[in-house]
Amino acid sequence: MTVEATTPSAYRNIVLADRIRNQLLEIYGRKCDKCGVSADDAHLEINHIYGRDWDIRTLNRYRRYLKYRQEAKQGKINLLCKDCNGGWRPRRNEQPPGRCPLYEAYLQSNRPF
Repeated sequence: MTVEATTPSAYRNIVLADRIRNQLLEIYGRKCDKCGVSADDAHLEINHIYGRDWDIRTLNRYRRYLKYRQEAKQGKINLLCKDCNGGWRPRRNEQPPGRCPLYEAYLQSNRPF
């Protein structure tokens, strides 16, 4: 993804956000959780399983990805391709999971997050 930065701090935020996004893609295996298709990174989207409790417009890109990382630890997000993300919704009365098993496995691998 090509984004132009107008200031050094904006450039730093873009670089850090991309780094966090790549970490999240690595944790979730760079494939869609619903259909299992391995897609290039541009076609994979972070999906909030139970909706967002924060306004996306109030955070810059870096702060959004910090939120995504926090939500990944809590098991509140998954990775979907653009086709699956268009119509995916949680089932009625489905409860939020505990800690994300993929995140737990990532922690066990002793790689920094």
